[in-house]
Amino acid sequence: MTIRGQRLDLITRLILVRGSLELSEARDNGTARSVTIHAPPELTPGTNYEVKAFVKDRTEPITLVNAIHVVGPRPVIVDSTLSIPPDMPVALNPGELPLGSFVSGVIQVKSLKANSIIRIGCDRDGSRQLNIRVGEQSGSARVQQLNADQAFLSFDTGGWPTGCEIKATIDNGTEGTSDPYPLGLLLRLPSVDSFQWTDDISPTGFKTAILTGTNLETIGKAGMAADQ
Repeated sequence: MTIRGQRLDLITRLILVRGSLELSEARDNGTARSVTIHAPPELTPGTNYEVKAFVKDRTEPITLVNAIHVVGPRPVIVDSTLSIPPDMPVALNPGELPLGSFVSGVIQVKSLKANSIIRIGCDRDGSRQLNIRVGEQSGSARVQQLNADQAFLSFDTGGWPTGCEIKATIDNGTEGTSDPYPLGLLLRLPSVDSFQWTDDISPTGFKTAILTGTNLETIGKAGMAADQ
């Protein structure tokens, strides 16, 4: 961690009752110094510890009350299993999500709390972000804790641009925020409403047909079975 103030170069050493503190050289004209904490693993989250600072040319240390506050470990998203609606017009590859649909599934989280906030967003600047607390729901998302390490998640993929990667983070407040975890790549899928043969013949000698639907520009190639 970094401590900031004035004349920090006058501090000769720091003492922590539980563990030890290692001081680096002062920088920025004595206004900043890095401190490495060597703490025993049995420290209890929620407790505070004072630090004694020894200053050059002073015999008695300065006591910094509640200088260190112990928090629990940062949350970590370990895994996710999301399901897409069964009536998708196009088969998706693993790691792909349909744009404009509700997807649901289970995420596995280390250090999940009853008041954790799950933040879901796109990897592009300026895109929207869903923020929902465990146990709450909105019109576009809901989160329900299943056990100590798992939560059920459901959210609407609409409102983000196609081609962006959706990521989730867990925010535990003072205990920190997890690294972003990728949930999937958003794709806009075509939807075919009708297929109709015409009497026209293409320049290559094939019969032509008309497709009607939405997002048809995303179709790269179309074909049909040999018996059709």
